[in-house]
Amino acid sequence: MPIDHDEWQRIRDVSYAAGIDDLVNPPVLVHTHPGSGEAPHWLVWSQDGTVVEVRHDLPANRPLKVALPGKAIFHGMHLAAREGSCTLALDGDYARLVGGQGSEAVFDLPPTPPEVGIPHAIQPSASATARGGQVADAILGAATLPEGMEPGPGPAMEVGIEADAVGFGVDWRCAGRPRCTFRAPADTQGTAVVGFQFGTVKDLLLHASEQQEEVIVTAYLDCVGFETERWKAWADKVDTTAARLVPLAAEVLEEAGLNVEHSSGSSLQVEGEIPVRVECFDGEPEVIRISTILATNLKVDAALRDQVDKLMASRVGLRLWFEGTRLVAAEDLPSEMGPELPATIQRFRHQLHGLDVLFAATGGTFEEPELE
Repeated sequence: MPIDHDEWQRIRDVSYAAGIDDLVNPPVLVHTHPGSGEAPHWLVWSQDGTVVEVRHDLPANRPLKVALPGKAIFHGMHLAAREGSCTLALDGDYARLVGGQGSEAVFDLPPTPPEVGIPHAIQPSASATARGGQVADAILGAATLPEGMEPGPGPAMEVGIEADAVGFGVDWRCAGRPRCTFRAPADTQGTAVVGFQFGTVKDLLLHASEQQEEVIVTAYLDCVGFETERWKAWADKVDTTAARLVPLAAEVLEEAGLNVEHSSGSSLQVEGEIPVRVECFDGEPEVIRISTILATNLKVDAALRDQVDKLMASRVGLRLWFEGTRLVAAEDLPSEMGPELPATIQRFRHQLHGLDVLFAATGGTFEEPELE
């Protein structure tokens, strides 16, 4: 297969941006059956889950799917530049590169990774077409750490498609820094705001695209697509609401030995003498709320409300409120204090000891909370 220098460089640039590892995610050359209607392509995926399809300029001859080591990609580009051309030959478990002036290199082929699906034929909810350099500048601006912030995992990035613009924003308030949004002018269809895995896409735009070429940004149900003339990438969606904290809360509680019942993606129940519901709420800051229904069938009057107010004043952090004839007890914990959740639940339960008996004396009954 005679592969020209532009294609070698194209797959090299994408491989670099995706952080390939011969043992984990080597680039794969895919030729389908000539009658399948699917064009031959390279397939690369990064370890953050982003899938990249890279244009391959040769027509399909026979079906094949073969992984190449990264060194073969880099050397193929070198030979094509130095000797005018580079041909790829596949022979069993080997790949051979032959330069236009006779130089050769032979490589063992790495195992082909498991099949990775490309989300073809998915109806988009919104799309934007913008200049690549402006999109790259916007993503890089949003991804850059605020001044004084130590390197490390940060909040997720959101892409927003709106009238005449595509924007990229990060909410840094979890680190005590302000939010920021960077926009690029764009031709758009529809509107959407979606969190996504941005690391590989950022590197693709910086290292594997041209400043003046068009980039199409598309919001799908489960991913965000980025397309240039050279490659197409699909990045996984990321939940940017407080609900993303629920699995983390479950992990902390289970590691502490508590019995956790998973319900929907928005809440948990911690079993025990006093069952406790755990939910996460958006806000400034985001909070993890623990709650229980303390009593039901209450006769709510001024005297009972006064009694509840006095109870709240005597217990640090405890909140009590009525929902019809039910009395709800709760405590809010800032999300950054998530590791303290088991101790907070223990303290919360301690503060409630005996209150169910007290309110039962007023005609109410203590009931376990039901997950919705």
